[in-house]
Amino acid sequence: MIQASDGLKQYLHDIVDTLESLRVEAILYQGHTWGGCDIALHEARILGIKHIIHVGHHGPVRVKIPGDIKVLFIPAFSNLSVEKCVYNAIQPLSGYRKIGLLTSIQHYRELNKAKSILEGEGFTVEIGCSKSMPRGLVIGCDLTTALSIRDEVEAYLVISGGVFHPL
Repeated sequence: MIQASDGLKQYLHDIVDTLESLRVEAILYQGHTWGGCDIALHEARILGIKHIIHVGHHGPVRVKIPGDIKVLFIPAFSNLSVEKCVYNAIQPLSGYRKIGLLTSIQHYRELNKAKSILEGEGFTVEIGCSKSMPRGLVIGCDLTTALSIRDEVEAYLVISGGVFHPL
Protein backbone atom coordinates (compact mmCIF):
# COMPACT_ATOMS: atom_id res chain seq x y z
CA MET A 1 0.00 0.00 0.00
CA ILE A 2 1.21 3.49 -0.85
CA GLN A 3 0.10 6.22 1.50
CA ALA A 4 0.76 9.94 0.98
CA SER A 5 -0.53 13.34 1.98
CA ASP A 6 -3.22 14.73 -0.31
CA GLY A 7 -0.89 17.19 -2.01
CA LEU A 8 1.53 14.43 -3.03
CA LYS A 9 -0.90 11.85 -4.38
CA GLN A 10 -0.74 13.35 -7.87
CA TYR A 11 3.00 12.52 -8.01
CA LEU A 12 2.80 8.83 -7.09
CA HIS A 13 2.45 7.44 -10.60
CA ASP A 14 6.21 6.84 -10.98
CA ILE A 15 6.30 4.82 -7.76
CA VAL A 16 3.29 2.78 -8.86
CA ASP A 17 4.78 2.18 -12.33
CA THR A 18 8.12 1.11 -10.85
CA LEU A 19 6.50 -1.31 -8.41
CA GLU A 20 4.25 -2.78 -11.09
CA SER A 21 7.24 -3.24 -13.43
CA LEU A 22 8.71 -5.38 -10.64
CA ARG A 23 5.44 -7.35 -10.47
CA VAL A 24 4.48 -5.82 -7.14
CA GLU A 25 0.81 -4.99 -6.77
CA ALA A 26 0.53 -1.33 -5.78
CA ILE A 27 -2.54 -0.14 -3.93
CA LEU A 28 -2.95 3.61 -3.46
CA TYR A 29 -4.48 4.55 -0.14
CA GLN A 30 -7.10 7.22 -0.84
CA GLY A 31 -7.79 8.37 2.72
CA HIS A 32 -6.25 11.50 4.20
CA THR A 33 -2.80 11.20 5.69
CA TRP A 34 -1.86 13.91 8.15
CA GLY A 35 1.59 12.85 9.33
CA GLY A 36 4.00 10.17 10.43
CA CYS A 37 1.57 9.28 13.21
CA ASP A 38 -1.26 8.62 10.75
CA ILE A 39 -0.35 5.29 9.22
CA ALA A 40 -3.01 3.09 7.58
CA LEU A 41 -2.18 0.08 9.76
CA HIS A 42 -5.79 -0.94 10.36
CA GLU A 43 -6.61 -0.71 6.65
CA ALA A 44 -3.50 -2.71 5.76
CA ARG A 45 -4.48 -5.47 8.18
CA ILE A 46 -8.02 -5.65 6.78
CA LEU A 47 -6.63 -5.99 3.24
CA GLY A 48 -3.88 -8.43 4.24
CA ILE A 49 -1.15 -5.95 3.26
CA LYS A 50 2.26 -6.46 4.85
CA HIS A 51 4.11 -3.39 3.50
CA ILE A 52 3.26 0.32 3.50
CA ILE A 53 5.21 3.01 1.68
CA HIS A 54 4.44 6.25 3.52
CA VAL A 55 5.39 9.24 1.35
CA GLY A 56 5.88 12.78 2.55
CA HIS A 57 6.36 12.60 6.29
CA HIS A 58 9.01 11.99 8.91
CA GLY A 59 8.16 8.95 10.94
CA PRO A 60 7.13 6.96 12.73
CA VAL A 61 5.83 9.47 15.25
CA ARG A 62 4.10 8.40 18.45
CA VAL A 63 2.87 5.17 16.96
CA LYS A 64 4.05 1.60 17.48
CA ILE A 65 4.27 -0.27 14.22
CA PRO A 66 3.40 -3.94 14.69
CA GLY A 67 6.03 -6.46 13.70
CA ASP A 68 3.88 -8.05 11.01
CA ILE A 69 3.66 -4.84 8.94
CA LYS A 70 6.71 -3.08 7.51
CA VAL A 71 6.54 0.67 6.89
CA LEU A 72 8.99 2.58 4.71
CA PHE A 73 8.93 6.35 5.30
CA ILE A 74 10.01 8.48 2.35
CA PRO A 75 10.14 12.18 3.22
CA ALA A 76 9.17 14.55 0.42
CA PHE A 77 11.32 17.64 0.00
CA SER A 78 10.20 20.73 -1.86
CA ASN A 79 12.28 21.98 -4.78
CA LEU A 80 11.34 25.57 -3.98
CA SER A 81 13.82 27.95 -2.42
CA VAL A 82 12.77 29.47 0.89
CA GLU A 83 14.73 32.65 0.18
CA LYS A 84 11.73 34.81 -0.79
CA CYS A 85 9.69 33.49 2.14
CA VAL A 86 12.45 34.35 4.60
CA TYR A 87 12.97 37.83 3.16
CA ASN A 88 9.20 38.41 3.37
CA ALA A 89 9.31 37.48 7.07
CA ILE A 90 11.99 40.04 7.94
CA GLN A 91 9.59 42.99 8.26
CA PRO A 92 7.14 41.20 10.59
CA LEU A 93 10.12 40.01 12.67
CA SER A 94 11.76 43.45 12.78
CA GLY A 95 10.70 44.10 16.39
CA TYR A 96 12.65 41.07 17.57
CA ARG A 97 16.35 40.18 17.55
CA LYS A 98 16.42 36.56 18.78
CA ILE A 99 14.59 34.27 16.38
CA GLY A 100 13.80 30.58 16.74
CA LEU A 101 13.91 28.93 13.31
CA LEU A 102 11.96 25.76 12.56
CA THR A 103 10.68 23.98 9.48
CA SER A 104 8.43 21.17 8.38
CA ILE A 105 9.96 18.23 6.52
CA GLN A 106 9.38 19.55 2.99
CA HIS A 107 11.67 22.55 3.55
CA TYR A 108 14.15 20.84 5.87
CA ARG A 109 17.03 20.96 3.38
CA GLU A 110 16.69 24.77 3.25
CA LEU A 111 17.04 25.29 7.02
CA ASN A 112 20.67 26.42 6.96
CA LYS A 113 20.02 28.78 4.04
CA ALA A 114 17.19 30.41 5.99
CA LYS A 115 19.44 30.74 9.02
CA SER A 116 22.16 32.44 6.96
CA ILE A 117 19.68 34.93 5.48
CA LEU A 118 18.34 35.88 8.91
CA GLU A 119 21.82 36.21 10.39
CA GLY A 120 22.82 38.36 7.42
CA GLU A 121 19.94 40.68 8.36
CA GLY A 122 21.25 41.02 11.91
CA PHE A 123 19.12 38.46 13.73
CA THR A 124 20.46 35.99 16.27
CA VAL A 125 19.06 32.63 15.19
CA GLU A 126 18.52 29.54 17.33
CA ILE A 127 17.51 26.19 15.88
CA GLY A 128 15.91 23.82 18.34
CA CYS A 129 17.00 20.26 19.07
CA SER A 130 15.22 17.40 20.78
CA LYS A 131 15.52 13.67 21.34
CA SER A 132 12.43 12.89 19.26
CA MET A 133 12.98 15.14 16.22
CA PRO A 134 15.86 16.06 13.92
CA ARG A 135 17.39 19.50 14.50
CA GLY A 136 14.92 22.25 13.60
CA LEU A 137 12.11 19.93 12.51
CA VAL A 138 8.65 20.67 13.87
CA ILE A 139 5.59 18.60 13.11
CA GLY A 140 1.96 18.99 14.03
CA CYS A 141 2.05 16.65 17.00
CA ASP A 142 5.63 17.21 18.20
CA LEU A 143 7.00 20.67 18.80
CA THR A 144 9.77 19.70 21.20
CA THR A 145 12.36 21.41 18.99
CA ALA A 146 10.46 24.70 19.46
CA LEU A 147 10.13 24.17 23.19
CA SER A 148 13.85 23.45 23.53
CA ILE A 149 14.69 27.09 22.68
CA ARG A 150 11.68 28.93 24.10
CA ASP A 151 13.74 30.67 26.80
CA GLU A 152 16.36 31.82 24.28
CA VAL A 153 14.16 33.43 21.61
CA GLU A 154 11.67 36.28 21.31
CA ALA A 155 9.82 35.00 18.24
CA TYR A 156 9.67 31.98 15.95
CA LEU A 157 9.80 31.66 12.18
CA VAL A 158 8.33 28.35 11.04
CA ILE A 159 8.86 27.61 7.35
CA SER A 160 6.17 25.24 6.17
CA GLY A 161 3.56 24.80 3.51
CA GLY A 162 0.33 23.09 2.69
CA VAL A 163 -2.15 22.49 5.47
CA PHE A 164 0.31 22.51 8.36
CA HIS A 165 -0.48 23.14 12.00
CA PRO A 166 2.36 23.31 14.47
CA LEU A 167 0.48 23.19 17.78
